[in-house]
Amino acid sequence: MRRRWLDPYTDIIFTDSSDLDIDHLVPLHWAWMHGAWAWAWSDTVRSDFANDSRNLFAVDDGTNREKGAKGLLEWLPPSGDFACQYASRFWLVVLIYGLVVEEPEAKAMQQQRAILCGSG
Repeated sequence: MRRRWLDPYTDIIFTDSSDLDIDHLVPLHWAWMHGAWAWAWSDTVRSDFANDSRNLFAVDDGTNREKGAKGLLEWLPPSGDFACQYASRFWLVVLIYGLVVEEPEAKAMQQQRAILCGSG
């Protein structure tokens, strides 16, 4: 039986792993710029963040490269069906790791999530 991966960002099923990247939903650089550097995360916390399954997805390599280190306000997955979960998970990871999001950005992220999830 062939292995199959569903890319939630594009809603495409892949059968060749070479077409996929593992994406950090909250990018490592974005996290660094939002407080990870300031808290001087220990090696354990950095490793936990980098390997947290809530923050990792197998996705189309081209889509992942297009996303790069963009945050929630700069990029959304092409599949609208996943947008609510993407925004919700992004915010969850931010909260779990205590990343710093200034009030205007936090408000914009929460408004975007409300709109994407149909409650705004």
